[in-house]
Amino acid sequence: MMCCASGCLAADPAMQHRCGLDEVMKYGSLPTAVVREVPRRGQAAVQAYTVATQDADSEWAPIRIKVSARDLYNQSKHCTAARETRTNYNGNQITCASRDVLTEEKRDVLLRQILPAAIKLHTDRISVKPVKGPIRIPQTRVRICDKFVIPRSHYTVGVSNADLVIYLGALPRPQADGWASICAKLEDGRPFASAVNLAPGGIKATNGFVRIAAHELGHALGFSYHPLSYLRMLSDLTNVRGVKVLMVSSPKVKEMAQKHYNCSTLQGAELENEGDWGGRWSHWEERNLRDELMTSGSGIGYYSALTLAAFEDMGFYKANYSMAEPLRWGNNSGCGLLEKKCLINGTTDYPELFCNQPTDKHTKLCTYDRLSLGHCSLKMYAQPLPPQYQYFTSPRLGSNRLLTDKCPMVEAYSNSGCTSGTRAFMPGSFVGPNSRCAKGDVLRFDGKYIGDVCVNTRCEDGNLSVQFLHDEKWYECRDGATVTPNETYWSGGIFCPKYADVCTALPNVSGYPIPVLDAPLTDDPKSPEDAEEEAENAEGKAENDKADSTATSSSTDAKGKAENDKTDSTATSSSTDAEVKAESAGFVPPPSTNLPGNVDEPGLGIVDGSASAVVVRFRPLLLLAVAAAAVTMVPP
Repeated sequence: MMCCASGCLAADPAMQHRCGLDEVMKYGSLPTAVVREVPRRGQAAVQAYTVATQDADSEWAPIRIKVSARDLYNQSKHCTAARETRTNYNGNQITCASRDVLTEEKRDVLLRQILPAAIKLHTDRISVKPVKGPIRIPQTRVRICDKFVIPRSHYTVGVSNADLVIYLGALPRPQADGWASICAKLEDGRPFASAVNLAPGGIKATNGFVRIAAHELGHALGFSYHPLSYLRMLSDLTNVRGVKVLMVSSPKVKEMAQKHYNCSTLQGAELENEGDWGGRWSHWEERNLRDELMTSGSGIGYYSALTLAAFEDMGFYKANYSMAEPLRWGNNSGCGLLEKKCLINGTTDYPELFCNQPTDKHTKLCTYDRLSLGHCSLKMYAQPLPPQYQYFTSPRLGSNRLLTDKCPMVEAYSNSGCTSGTRAFMPGSFVGPNSRCAKGDVLRFDGKYIGDVCVNTRCEDGNLSVQFLHDEKWYECRDGATVTPNETYWSGGIFCPKYADVCTALPNVSGYPIPVLDAPLTDDPKSPEDAEEEAENAEGKAENDKADSTATSSSTDAKGKAENDKTDSTATSSSTDAEVKAESAGFVPPPSTNLPGNVDEPGLGIVDGSASAVVVRFRPLLLLAVAAAAVTMVPP
């Protein structure tokens, strides 16, 4: 983070990517979980296993998600101190920084607050046909789940009362909030076992991290390229805004996309075509669906009807659309937003979405949702941008955000939210629960030009009134009119926003604290199996500590301190860039193979990006607080 008098922003917004593919996997080759039935009379127990599938005769019920968190209690599976070395789930050596340490407090926050709230976001919205009987995890070909501590009983007895089992890890990864990968599926294709890793560096009891965890659970449920392709939900278009795009074109997604954009000719919703290996083709296109839960870049994480539609079109989920969170970006924009460039020669048909003027540190602009003040993300590049990203007469001028196709947008400062911002960074703004941003008309406060401003709002019987800082009067504010405040502190005025833009209720994304729930992680903790595993874990930790000691004994104290300082400041893996490239190589199919139904390409796991940018990407004042809900977890 960088902070100055004008506000706080991420040190390098261009690096705020979220996703990259984590492992090689063909979705169709995933192993199938099996149900262990009660043996019938005369039948041996070894015969009492059938292929797991959903019960076609059962009623739809909210999905049951269980979490196995043994890696969070196994000291060889997470960082316990700075400068330790660990082997991550891809087999690479990493060096722990202080922020990477999974403290008992962080583990408690993750298991008792973050995960219950994130799981509830899905259980409130998605139902399944429940499976019958305990489900056994396959003992082979579960790929990256093999790297997690899986209780032996999951292979033998099975997991009861669950529709999805999550194996949870908490190892750091450079610029990564987390990642997810599907490990096993039911016979009909629905994911049953998945791995999710959430980096300790970002773990805080914030609604922002709840949305990050919910995003990863979305991947665990099947929202990524290979499951979507395997289920024949994708199609490609060769020339959209000058580029080839891949879109989800299944029936319900197509219907919801046409409704959201008010575009009857739309064939579906585009997937992200930029970013790192995992961001591409496994998330919604951020340019078109900013702030949606399953985009790969910055955003609040609204759980919209489009993501619900994608889950429903998979065939094994039923969506509760009454719980869909409204998404303002692109709503009723018409087909032009999707068919044309965001700006042509510096001019846009959507000034509420895109900006075209750089701003100085004293001039602030309204974000598109009128909930914050920010700046226009424009910069001059040393070289001309690719033709598809050229929106101005100068071919070198564009945004620093690749995931939005370098379309310039107003980016919020982390401390300039109208409802809860820092007043010192927002001269002239009224900060309060009903405050919203209005465009300034040569607006000055206390003799200084400030650009746009937050004003108090009152919505009654279809009429909007506004109130300014240091001015007790309420002013009627009709759409398109100009209002001038008291001249004691002010000169100029504001342009009145549309009533719907200010008075339409948005999801309450910050009004409640995240509940603290008892995590049932101690069921039979000292069973013979657990005791044996604990002994193995202790042995593994001892060997790991010995390796750490050997690796560092030849280093001088000065060198060690330098390395530690470097690690703390960058929080990066000890792997070289070449190793990272080699790790990612071949995980994503090239654009030429992105055809409908192409299921034989490698890649499945999804990695999600920078925890250091959470404050900017998931503005706390905008993030949904989730009501308390009981969540069952597999004992550690």
